[in-house]
Amino acid sequence: MAERVHGPAMQAYDRMIGLQLHELSVDGCITRAPCGGERAGRSPVDRGRQGLKRSVATEARGVPIGLVPAGANRHDSPPLVPALEAAKKQIGVPGLRP
Repeated sequence: MAERVHGPAMQAYDRMIGLQLHELSVDGCITRAPCGGERAGRSPVDRGRQGLKRSVATEARGVPIGLVPAGANRHDSPPLVPALEAAKKQIGVPGLRP
């Protein structure tokens, strides 16, 4: 459901304000996943409880354009390419290459 809303919202934002796609940034954070789920993993910072690592791609102003969840015990580099691919899929940037 969120993907169906995010794409049109980003297109509207781009028309009204303009996405700054000349600079992209990808970062991740570890959050709790109390209900678990198929993507949750053992959190290295929360005494082994279930957690998620959320990798977010943003444009130059910090507007999130792509999000990828992964297990909390993952290194930052594997979700990098999927986060950029999610951004490309959500906003439809033809020149964006991971």
